Amino acid sequence: MSGGSPLLLQALLRDLADSVPTARERWEPVVGEHFTQAVGVCLRRSGPRTLQAAQWVALLGDSTSKELLAECLDTSPASAHRLLRILDTMGVTDAGRFRHLAARAAVVDGIPEQDRAGMQLRCARMLYDRGAPATQVAGHLLGQVGQVELPAEQAAWAVSVLREAADRALTDNRVEEAIAWLRQAHRLCTDKAERGAILFHLARVQWRHSPRAALRCLDRVTKPFMQERFGTPYTLLLVRYLLISGRHQEAQGILHRLHREADSLPDEVHAELRLLEMWMTVSFPAVAEHFPNDQSQGVRRSGPVTGRDELQWQSARLLVGVLNGGADSEFISEVEQALRLYQVTEATLEPLVMGMSALIFADRLDSAGSWCTSLMDDIETVDAPAWHASLSAQRAEIALRQGDPRGAVRMGERALDFIDAEGWGVEIGGLLSTLVLAHVAMGWTEGADALLQLPATGPLHESRYGLQYRYARAHHHLAVGRPHAALRDFLDCGTLMRRWNLDAPGLALWRVGAAEALLLLGDQAQAKSLMDDQWALLAGRRTSRSAGMTLRMCAAVTRPERRPALLRQSAEILQSCGDRYELARTLADLADAHEALGESARARHASRKALRLAQACGAAGIVARLHPAQSAEPAAGTERQPESDAAPAPAPQSEGINELSRAEGKVAALASMGYSNREIGDRLHVTISTVEQHLTRVYRKLNVNSRDDLPTVSLQPLVSS
Repeated sequence: MSGGSPLLLQALLRDLADSVPTARERWEPVVGEHFTQAVGVCLRRSGPRTLQAAQWVALLGDSTSKELLAECLDTSPASAHRLLRILDTMGVTDAGRFRHLAARAAVVDGIPEQDRAGMQLRCARMLYDRGAPATQVAGHLLGQVGQVELPAEQAAWAVSVLREAADRALTDNRVEEAIAWLRQAHRLCTDKAERGAILFHLARVQWRHSPRAALRCLDRVTKPFMQERFGTPYTLLLVRYLLISGRHQEAQGILHRLHREADSLPDEVHAELRLLEMWMTVSFPAVAEHFPNDQSQGVRRSGPVTGRDELQWQSARLLVGVLNGGADSEFISEVEQALRLYQVTEATLEPLVMGMSALIFADRLDSAGSWCTSLMDDIETVDAPAWHASLSAQRAEIALRQGDPRGAVRMGERALDFIDAEGWGVEIGGLLSTLVLAHVAMGWTEGADALLQLPATGPLHESRYGLQYRYARAHHHLAVGRPHAALRDFLDCGTLMRRWNLDAPGLALWRVGAAEALLLLGDQAQAKSLMDDQWALLAGRRTSRSAGMTLRMCAAVTRPERRPALLRQSAEILQSCGDRYELARTLADLADAHEALGESARARHASRKALRLAQACGAAGIVARLHPAQSAEPAAGTERQPESDAAPAPAPQSEGINELSRAEGKVAALASMGYSNREIGDRLHVTISTVEQHLTRVYRKLNVNSRDDLPTVSLQPLVSS
């Protein structure tokens, strides 16, 4: 460390003597004030030329060479080489590199402030001219360089290098470096249009960490964008950010200005405006009402608006198609395959989440789940809390709809760990709805009530996320015995969904919820009318999860003798969809239906199945209904125990399921849902004797004694086939 210099060695010894006893006992080298002062003394004693050479070496760092030093000192390479040897001999450097970072820092700090910025800029320019990597050049453009006013020519190349370095840093997941370089580029830039572009790029990067910080960054351009002439596509990105953040009045002000100046807008901005308004119709429909847009013309469009916006276009048309009822199975599959080609970046996160939401609303939960898991794996090591939060929220909603409320709570709370509730803007409505519904499913009504106490501002209810929030709140009202409040929320939800042309069953089954509330209030006629409408709306989609849930409520409003058949049909659909929670609800209703008809054996069979499922997915309310002694609702004043991440262990008999033939599997699946042998024979078009033979082989392979012991959830793939 001293390079053999007695002066530097004595300084190190003094620093060691002043250090803590532990360091002295171990004779660990200590670099302190004495050493840094000694470096300065050495250099000043050696003369101004050597000091100047040391300063350039300190600034150039690992880029130091005799040729670069010669150019910096306006001397010959031979003279520069001699100066480098002098520094080595003094013990300050070794082969032109400082022996310790403290020595280099001391030399840099010793450069007069009025000179340092110019020297750094010169280093950067020399490296730039020699083709050094952008990240290496950009390192010299930070700090005091930003405090000097550069000529336009110098500012242009410096800004270009900083932006390139930021892009490379993002590729390597060095987000803080990218932010620092973009901020410096913004300070150095003299072109007004480019300054705005840099600011938007910076906001997109900051959105990774904090949406609030990103919006505050854009506050500097919000007012100018509202007052000055438009023409940049970044205007529409600003509108998106303002809408998500709940600043709808400002967003509308910019959009009104755009419409007034529509004739002078470039074609690219026109195309992006149409795309934005198409997205608004399904995300912020109350705002979109002020800007009429025929989004139907784009749903079936074969190509993108522009090449750069293909992903946004594909995602928007998929979501519009699903929520407006204009997307068939083939169309959804086609667009889904196109979306799966993209990876998560600042520009792609939002449209990818939009496409995933469309799959969820289309009841394609397995596909959405596998895609979401794949994207989460891709960004596992990426420093982007907002990305992790957004995908965790999607995974939570998928888990909820697959009948795993515990998993939904776990993933939803994970999303809130990454970004707190205030940082989500109006999108918090979607996450809160998932968490509230999951808590209600598990019987944790106090937890759901606490979630509903979080601020839900007016702008939330102008969005799709507000519909989801209102729907979840209505279910909470049902759970705590407030049917009038529940009915009001369900009907308000339905009024808005019809008004906004978003009356899609996969978004919110408001008619099913309203019918349940009406039954509690004694109005069966109105409840039946709603269910007739709901069933008609599901034409062509009567094997979906939404259809299974609808059939359960259709059974509740029909004659007692017809209920078991409808409930078994509902159970069959829900089992094939994999929703354990809704299947447990249906089987519990089936038990009640059989009991009401005096069919006690069938009632016990359905009840045992429902109880097993409810326990597996943590549905305490259903457990309490079927078996009050096993209710999982925590007592007042006690804390809920954390749930294990592990899935419930499969029943022992499930080990033999793979041994079942396809025919045996179908018979076993139907028998597990309470169908009689005659009913199974009628559905599968086989004789009762054949059914009995299949069941005998099933019992032997699964090592069970009766249909009561048949597993329900584990037979799902066989039902699907």
